[in-house]
Amino acid sequence: MKATAKSRPQSEGHTQTISSPSLTMNIKHILLATDLSAESQRAFPFVEALAITCGARISLVHCVQHLTNGNQQSHLETPVVPPDYESVTKSAEDALKQQAADFDSSLKVSVQLLSGSDVPACLADFAKTNQVDVIALSTHGRSGFKRLALGSVAEGVLRVSSTPVLCFPKSE
Repeated sequence: MKATAKSRPQSEGHTQTISSPSLTMNIKHILLATDLSAESQRAFPFVEALAITCGARISLVHCVQHLTNGNQQSHLETPVVPPDYESVTKSAEDALKQQAADFDSSLKVSVQLLSGSDVPACLADFAKTNQVDVIALSTHGRSGFKRLALGSVAEGVLRVSSTPVLCFPKSE
């Protein structure tokens, strides 16, 4: 993908041309985040097409969230692991493998199961550590109290990640 000069409207009847040297975004590794829901799979066909076009590999990633018994800003917090943690992680791993099997067989798709109290930070850290070129994820389109109570992983990833993020909004 190469960027070239672009024109942007400045005011009515005027445009500004922005010139920059040729920029190249070489996509070889895509982190595709999933919460294992049907809504999160909305991004899958687009990411599959992008990976085929670019010759990229996909890391299909799910983060099992655990709670903490302290202030999340504190380094003194300790994770509170639910009693059924092993069965939760086993179920998540099985679901990830099943989702990965649905991709075109010509693609290299690996599954990664992470865990942590801060899902956006887990995804951003994985991207940075594993030389991911772009993070892709679906948004759930929550608003109001649901968004306040459940948060927005997509918004959190946009805030904390130094890796470009590609979001797929809820269709209307």
